[in-house]
Amino acid sequence: IVLNLSEEDIADVKALASKNVNFVTTPDGQAMTLVFNFSDPKVDAADSAKNPHPALADLKVRQAIQLGIDKVQIIKDLLGSYTKPTASVLNVGPFACQVKLTPANVNDAKALLDSAGWRAGADGIRAKGNQKLALTLKTYSSESAAMNLPVAKALVPMMKNIGIDLKVEDVGYRDF
Repeated sequence: IVLNLSEEDIADVKALASKNVNFVTTPDGQAMTLVFNFSDPKVDAADSAKNPHPALADLKVRQAIQLGIDKVQIIKDLLGSYTKPTASVLNVGPFACQVKLTPANVNDAKALLDSAGWRAGADGIRAKGNQKLALTLKTYSSESAAMNLPVAKALVPMMKNIGIDLKVEDVGYRDF
C-alpha cells in the first residue's frame, strides 16, 4: 500500500508498529528550507545590494547558521526518523544535486562568527559594535504544514548555542 503521509501522520504510523505493521519510506523530493532575506529589515527596500542585512549579507554568518543547525537531531526529535537530512532542495530524482551534507559543528560555527567580527557578550549573544546578532524566523503552520512551527522553535536553542538570538514568528499562511 502506498500512502501520501504528512508529518501529522507520524504518531498513527508509530502506533501501527505495535500491530506488526511495517512502514517503509521512499523519498519524495519535498524539503523544508530556510530562506534568508538579505535586505536590511529596518529599511523598506527591495534592493538588498543597496540596503544589505547587517548580519545575513555576510557569507560567514550564513555558513555559521548552517553549521549551527543539527538536522539529524531535528529529525530524531520531531520527525520520527521518517525522513533524512539533505543539503539541497533538489534531493531526489533525475535533477537531484549531489551536494554533501554538512554536519552540525558548533565550534566551527562560533569560529566563523568570531572571524566575521561578531563577539559573544556576557549573555552569550553576539554583537558587532552596538548591533546584536538577532534574527527573526517567520513561518506558518497549517494542517498540511503542522511541523513548520515545531521545527522553527527547535532552531532557537541551536542558534543561541552559537550566539544568535533567534525569535520565531508564526504568521498566517496568507501573510507568509
